[in-house]
Amino acid sequence: MLSGPTLVYFILACLCVFGSEGLRAADVGLRRRLVGGVDIQSGQYPFIVDVFVSTDGQRRQCLGTLVEPTAVLTTAQCMMDIKGQVRTDLRVEVVVGSTEDLPTIEGTHVRVQNYTIHPNYTANALANNLAVVYLVDAAPLSKTVGTVKVYNELADEGHVATVVGANPASTSAGHSPGTLQAAEFSVGTVVQCQSLVGNYYTNGPILCAPTKPSNDLCEHDGGAPLLINQDSAWYLSGFMSGKAYNSTNTACGQPGGLAYFTRVAYYLPWLTTDGRLTAKDVTFGTGGEPAAPPANVTTTDDTIASPVSTGGTSPRNSGPITGALLLLTLTLLVTRTT
Repeated sequence: MLSGPTLVYFILACLCVFGSEGLRAADVGLRRRLVGGVDIQSGQYPFIVDVFVSTDGQRRQCLGTLVEPTAVLTTAQCMMDIKGQVRTDLRVEVVVGSTEDLPTIEGTHVRVQNYTIHPNYTANALANNLAVVYLVDAAPLSKTVGTVKVYNELADEGHVATVVGANPASTSAGHSPGTLQAAEFSVGTVVQCQSLVGNYYTNGPILCAPTKPSNDLCEHDGGAPLLINQDSAWYLSGFMSGKAYNSTNTACGQPGGLAYFTRVAYYLPWLTTDGRLTAKDVTFGTGGEPAAPPANVTTTDDTIASPVSTGGTSPRNSGPITGALLLLTLTLLVTRTT
């Protein structure tokens, strides 16, 4: 018989919009992602990118980050079909220069050449959860479109970071898309992060940040950037890839949650070789390079998100849906026993 607390763990897929009509303002009413943020201003975070992925007449939206004029970083989970399978042949679109959480009147569409996914990514895992989207033409750099470098320094415990995500308050049904919002979170301690993901370690492939009812990230904001400000400049530390709760109540704004982020610096060796990015153009600082796990931590590519045992479910298409919104979430139910 099971005893002890139950841990519900969400691996983030992204927002999906079904049907051939594409994205519509009226569909935004079901979106709830970031709690406790403030509206961002035009040009404040010019490197934020909207990524749209289409497959079988269906469309998904994720957030991405422009790190070179022709390269965007986002989650590997963004590149999934409706069956939860990561694919390399999906149609991808990119919009730069918008502050809207669902671009309709702002921003510039930039053609995508192709994309690559980390070769060791496994669905339902936190490790290796990143992809690079390559643009046909360089994004038109301006006051509202720019690049950001990867923060290649250790994000110390308690370090204050900013996450940009969607505004839940201004996206009620029938209203225009809301403005993206920014909220501050603190990098979690090893003890906090290991409380829900047992093989977490400092300078490893992921970061975590505790959430609370007044300041929360919800489970559909895949790719939301985790930013660190140093000497009045922004740097990309990670992007959101998972959310964990220590209770069965998974509603947004509940106490005791932890948001998990792909730590981009850990993957710089891959990004600057097979990922085809230029190290001097995308890197800031030193000291954040990959660290080997401590002796008491055992981790593999496909178990970093699975501290005990897992039973996963993948979304399935239950039939034709036209113009409707589905929040696509891969759910892992992890049970801790005593």
